Order: sequence, then C-alpha cells, then structure tokens
Amino acid sequence: MDIKSFNNWIEEIRSYGIKPGLSRVKELLNRLDNPQNKLDIIHITGTNGKGSTATLLRTVLDEAGYKVGQFSTPSIISFNHMFLVENEPISDRVLLEMADLLKTEIVEMISDGFEHPTEYEIIAAMMYVYFYQEHVDFAVVEVAMGGENDCTNVMDHSILSIITPISLDHQGFLGTTLKAIATEKSGVIKNNSVLITHPQEDEVMTVLETVCDQKMTTLKTFKYSGDVKFSKKMTFEYKGLKIESQLTGKHQAQNIIGVIECISNLNERGYTSVSKDQLLQGIEKTTFEGRFECIGDWILDGAHNHESLMALKENLKSLDIKDLTGVIAVLRDKDIDEALIALKPYFKQMIVTEANSIRKLEAEDLKDKLSVLGYENLIIEKDVKKAFEIAKRTKERKLGFGSFYMLSELRKYVQS
Repeated sequence: MDIKSFNNWIEEIRSYGIKPGLSRVKELLNRLDNPQNKLDIIHITGTNGKGSTATLLRTVLDEAGYKVGQFSTPSIISFNHMFLVENEPISDRVLLEMADLLKTEIVEMISDGFEHPTEYEIIAAMMYVYFYQEHVDFAVVEVAMGGENDCTNVMDHSILSIITPISLDHQGFLGTTLKAIATEKSGVIKNNSVLITHPQEDEVMTVLETVCDQKMTTLKTFKYSGDVKFSKKMTFEYKGLKIESQLTGKHQAQNIIGVIECISNLNERGYTSVSKDQLLQGIEKTTFEGRFECIGDWILDGAHNHESLMALKENLKSLDIKDLTGVIAVLRDKDIDEALIALKPYFKQMIVTEANSIRKLEAEDLKDKLSVLGYENLIIEKDVKKAFEIAKRTKERKLGFGSFYMLSELRKYVQS
C-alpha cells in the first residue's frame, strides 16, 4: 500500500459512518493481541479542553524524560499528527505498515462473519498497536467523541481518567441533556482507579459521583478563582506555583490547573516523578495548533460550539482585539446562535465559507443565519483557498474559526 492507496482506503471506510457499539473494534484488537491492555493509559473525555489537556500532559511528561504517545483527533495538521510519540507524528512508512496489518485482519474478520469496523474504530486500533510497538511509558488518549461507547474506550484499565467541562454538544450521538451526556462520558471511568474532573454543573457532578462510588474509584476535582494576566504570556499562580504559558484564556488556565492536579496524583501514586521545574517548563513550552494560534496577522481558533466560542470572545475582549475580518465555516448540528451574537461586535466583515464535511452548514444558510443575527458586510466564498485570498487582501487582523475541518485547510494557506 502507498499513501495514495491509503487515502483511498480511508475515504472508502468513511462510508461506513458512525455505528453504535464496541464489538467491532474489540474483535479487531483481540486479533491483534489486545495491545491496549498492555499500556499505561491516561484517558481524557469531556466537551471542551480535551486536546489542550492532552497536549499539556504530553509536553510535561516529555519534559520529565518519559516516552509518551498522544492520540488527539482531529489534527488540523495532518492525519499522521493524530499519532504522536515523543512529539513526532507517525511516519508514512510505519503508517502504511499499520494499515497493511489492520487491513489483513479486517479481511479475516469479515470472512468470519463480523461487521466491517468504522473509520475511527480502525484509527483507534492503529493507535494502540503503534503505541505498544513503540514501548511508550504512557499513552495519553483523547476520546474521539463520547465515553462509554467511544472507540478508544476498549481497555480493561486506565491509570487515570480525566473529564474536562461537560456541556451540550453532539446531541445526536451522545444525548440531548447534560445528564445523558455526562452518563455517556462517565463510561471512561474504570474500576478501582482515579478520576480527576474539572468543575462541572451539579447534575453532571451527581452522575460522576454515583459512577465513582459504584466503581470504587477515587474522584478528585479542583477550583480556581484567582487572577489571570495576559501580556506576551499568560501568567497566574496556583498553590504557590508561578505559571507562565503560551496558551491564552481563562479556560486554558483551568486546563493547566487540571494537568497540575493530574501530575500531582501520578507522582503521589508512584507512576511518575515529575519535579516542580519540569512541570513548570513543560507548561511554559506547550503550544497548540488552532487554539487561539497567532500566525502573522491571523488568529486561528477551532472554537465550534457555544462554550468554546464564548471562550474565544473572552480572549478577544481581554486582549482588546476588534475590527476583525472573519473567515467562518460551521457544521449544521451546532447550537451557536447566542455565542455568535456575543462575537458580533468584534468583526468588521465576515467571509462565509464551508467545511469539508458531510455535516457542513451550506455557506448560503450560514450567511442567512449571520444576517438574521445582525452581522453586516458578509461575503460568501465556498472555496476555502479563495476565502483566504479575499481575507489576505484586507488590512484588518484576520480570525479563522468555527470548524476544525475548515481550519485544517485554512492553516495551510496562512502558513504558506
């Protein structure tokens, strides 16, 4: 298999869509000798902040000298960047070897009467095989979407579960209420383990407490109400630690505090021996593509649901950024009108484009929505490259946001 054949294969299996249940991925992994059960896994779910948390954790553990695998999806850089070991993406050569291995097993599965695994089930299996073959000390694994029924949730045990703030998102897959979504995401909690959760709504905490009691798992949470300062770097103090970070926003301060608590817990239990200096240096070194990422006169932010868009608004307010030229694309299943209204004062004009996704909201429909919400100076350009070219000719600072699918393509043009 070459890269072109691999891309065609992924495109082909994408047609299987998202299917409930873990029987397919478990059968595939069983045929691969269950590598997921031979790893020390830190499993992360939630609605917002999963990727930042995973990246912070991986960077801190890297700084402390551990060999760490990180799985985060989607990557706005490339398919390979979903699979990081020591902050390096899987090579094309190894990726193709993994694909050949899995494809052989899948053919045998189907001949034995099993269903074909879905795209993300194959990706999850590939990730576990790769991390096991690389002999990582820790696998930092972000769920693809949910929890209980997520394709990554196939291990017998994890050394730590992390749940970032839970809110309404992906209701078509995870449930229409906070309680239902919390119940699904609580499925990552394992027996006799530890859960570290961000502050949550009361009904979410009730679900998490109940599940932890049932599984005899220790639940730990944290609170922070101190000041966060923004200049060239974000700075704040927590438990006597003076934090400096290249990440921006109070929500990122909360993600950092969550990681501090995780490292403290892993140290206490003897899994790690991360020093104060290694912790602080790892936090300071952490960068994250597509999360209020500044490249020249562009800001790129993957904000795509209510909470992340409101966090984006707070960043713009804190840094006094306004009169922006926006490039926006969104998916049609997002309830974001209130957040878009809150963001309106920060834009001088908006270029409306489309995400490369079957779930995209058509540009004409998005323009109509923005117009109803009070936006003016709206331009439709469905082609992301042409949208970039229009924005590039403006004098204002630019902000690309609304969909990781669109942002992945836009970022290539911004960097070129």
